[in-house]
Formats: sequence, structure tokens, C-alpha cells
Amino acid sequence: MRRFFPLLTAILVGALATGIGMTIFLKKANSDRERLAGIAQQTQEESKIAQEKSQKIVEDANKKLEDANAEIAKAQQAVKDLQEERDLIARAAPLTAPNPKLTKGWKEIVDLPLGITFKAPPTSRVETNDAASFSLATESEKWFSVTPYDERLESELLAEIATSTRVTYVVDGHLVVGWQGKAENQFGSTYLLHVRKDGRNSHLIWARTPTGTSGPQTLTAALASISFAQ
Repeated sequence: MRRFFPLLTAILVGALATGIGMTIFLKKANSDRERLAGIAQQTQEESKIAQEKSQKIVEDANKKLEDANAEIAKAQQAVKDLQEERDLIARAAPLTAPNPKLTKGWKEIVDLPLGITFKAPPTSRVETNDAASFSLATESEKWFSVTPYDERLESELLAEIATSTRVTYVVDGHLVVGWQGKAENQFGSTYLLHVRKDGRNSHLIWARTPTGTSGPQTLTAALASISFAQ
């Protein structure tokens, strides 16, 4: 028995040492696993952040590219519009100041909000004179109006002209483009014109021959008398 106890003791001590060693190893292994798992998670998070930053950089670059392309297209369109305006001016008929005898006694009217000056026959009265419109009328009808350019209104007024032909004028250095025609059951001519300056439509002009006047001469004289602040 005496010889057995030392052997048993040695076995127990060995087992204890092995157990302690295994515990330390397992603890270290768990610690390493947790550390590696943390590194892996941190790497994933950093990778995700990097991807998000990369995506943001790509999106920002695409947005800047789209904006640049839009600006280029806008600039190209502006050049095209200016070239078209220059070509039209070269072919346009100038409306020069009318014969003073025809406009003797006419009154000069100013619409500051619209930036226009205009001469009107003494038989006409100012119906509106503000930023929204400038219009003249005789006792029986409205025969002249200027408004800020509005494409929808232009289409509506054009639909009221039964027959029309394209006309192009230069008035006070501004290109004036539109239609001359006749409305149904109406005396004289009707004009629907828009004013272009530096490639931009600024004003819409509607006018028709006022009754009780010298007809077309009165209308063209009135159009020729327009001057613009800009």
C-alpha cells in the first residue's frame, strides 16, 4: 500500500497539472477566439463604412457629373438660342419710328413694372398698367396688351386667330417674333408677338386694328413706338 500511495499521488498531481494546463489553454483559446471575433467584427464594420464612403464618393461624383452635364447642356442651348436670335434679327423687318404726322397728338404711356414705353392714339384709354399687364382700349374694345411672356397664354391667344402667317420684326433693338392674322368676324389684323432678348422671351404682345382708326397704319405705328427699358 505504501508503494501505491506515491503512485496515486503522482497520478493525481499529474491530472491536476494537466487540468490546470487545459484550463489555462482553454481560457487563452477562448480569449483568442473572442479577440479574433472582435477583430473580425471590427473589420466587417470598417469594411462596411469604407463601402458606404466609397458609395457616397461615387454618388457625389455622379451628381457632380450630372450637374456639369446639365450646365453644359444649358450653355449649349443658350449659345444655340443666341445664334438663332442673331439669324432671325438678320432677316427681320425693322419697325422704325412712324411718320410724325400719323402720330401727332398721340400720348406717351410708361409702364415701369413691365419696363416699356408706348405711344397711343388719343382715342385710346389705358385699361391696365401694372406688372401683370399693360393694355389699351377704345370705348368699345380692347385692342392692345403687353404681358410678361407666358407660353400657355400665347397658345390660347393663337388658337383664336383663324388664319395667320409668321412675322419677324426688330423693335428698339429687340427681336419681335410671332403671327399676323385675322380672327373670325373681326375688322383688320391681329398680331400675336413675343419679344426676345439675349435668347430669352420677355414679353407677350397682343394687338389688333382698332376700329375707327386708319387701320393697319395705326397698328404698326403703335408697335413701332414701343421702347424697352432693357
